[in-house]
Amino acid sequence: MNFLAKRDAEKINVGAPKLKLTDVESDSYDPKDPSNGGVTYESGMKAIHAVTSDGKVIKGVPVFQMAYEKVNLGWLFQITTWPVVKQLVDVGYKFFAKYRTYLTRGASVETLVRQYEEKKALELKMKEEDCDECNKTR
Repeated sequence: MNFLAKRDAEKINVGAPKLKLTDVESDSYDPKDPSNGGVTYESGMKAIHAVTSDGKVIKGVPVFQMAYEKVNLGWLFQITTWPVVKQLVDVGYKFFAKYRTYLTRGASVETLVRQYEEKKALELKMKEEDCDECNKTR
């Protein structure tokens, strides 16, 4: 996807790129932000998502097809629309999406989600405690 975003920004839609990559693990990521389409950390880790300019959320293989089209490479993805190939690609992506975090992180999505939620809960608790301390000194 980085290749497509770079192509978009530097060659196709210079000055007004159409692709924006978002990291669901960023501290600034907010699923409630309309530009993020309500995609939670868990759903974002389970499958790739895209949010169109009108707010529609797309998930899975169609995201790649749309991204390739936005950078004038849609023809590369046309084969995936053929019925038999489409089924194989869909099954292959679901398998990849299910197990990719084992390869890239050495853990299941469920483990990563639990760790993420624990981290967020700890951050919230620390923030609340800081606020309590601030209020005591006023």
